[in-house]
Amino acid sequence: MMSSSPRFNRRTLLAGTGGVAAAGLLGIRPAFATEGPQSYTPTWASVDQHPPAPQWFQDAKFGIYWHWGVFSVPAYANEWYPRNMHNNGSNENNHHKSVYGDPS
Repeated sequence: MMSSSPRFNRRTLLAGTGGVAAAGLLGIRPAFATEGPQSYTPTWASVDQHPPAPQWFQDAKFGIYWHWGVFSVPAYANEWYPRNMHNNGSNENNHHKSVYGDPS
């Protein structure tokens, strides 16, 4: 008969403790909504008692994620290049024929 309790093995134990250790080293702490009043009423005065944003959000840094995909290899048009290069008469098709030859 199988037990319904979760099975722990070395891999899950190491992954869990490694994640906790990494979070501790990076200074990552759980964000709890304990700042400000515990309840409010639907009035502007009550809403103004709450902080405008949680502390983790106020401490956040601005970042941009950019993905360099295979569509950037021809450096022409956009990410639809591989699709549109097969449409006869399209700008992508004409460009592909002139630079690389017929895409067929």
